[in-house]
Amino acid sequence: MARDKKKADTGKGQMSVNPPWDVGPVLGGYRTVTLTQAVRIAAHLLAEASSEVARMFSPAEWDLIAEALKVRVFEPEAPNPAAFLASLIGRAQLLYEPREPASKDKAGAPLLDRVSQLSYLQAWAVVMAAQFRWEVAESLKDGEHWWEPAVRAKHLPRQHQE
Repeated sequence: MARDKKKADTGKGQMSVNPPWDVGPVLGGYRTVTLTQAVRIAAHLLAEASSEVARMFSPAEWDLIAEALKVRVFEPEAPNPAAFLASLIGRAQLLYEPREPASKDKAGAPLLDRVSQLSYLQAWAVVMAAQFRWEVAESLKDGEHWWEPAVRAKHLPRQHQE
């Protein structure tokens, strides 16, 4: 019985990451070192993209984006996440905003245009910002710019200090 408990506890805090078969060879296979390097590279690229997109939208637009993405699941294999984001935001405006549909709304159309023009990496930076917003919703102060990387850093514990 104690052995079963130990087995259950050993997986705590661990995860398994396997890239899709079609892009795995780019990393040299499924070795731990190359996968770790890929995660670290992606983190740097997403940090830069997060800084870029933070300035692209107003606080009201970020709030709308977060609401539209609140309970959505995104897969990295989606070929055009920006188009999916724009469709979700447009749908949220259509269903929940008391104005014309987003495609005809002067206030909403520029937002949808900007979102649909995001690069793959920028779209993922937006998704991850919205996911972060809902993960720390209870600890955010009114008016806090949760989409900005510096603000987001304040809400996460430091894993490693160098």
